[in-house]
Amino acid sequence: MPVIINELVVSVSVSADNNASASSSEVNSTQKEEILKECVERVIEILNLKNER
Repeated sequence: MPVIINELVVSVSVSADNNASASSSEVNSTQKEEILKECVERVIEILNLKNER
């Protein structure tokens, strides 16, 4: 019997050092974007694998 997912909840917690300088916060922003992109890619990959079944 196949499993049907009606709702998918993804929560991510990213914390940054509040004492960081401006250039460091730019790097953190870039890192956050990369993490988010990777998460989205993995979720899409998992959904595609489930749809192939």
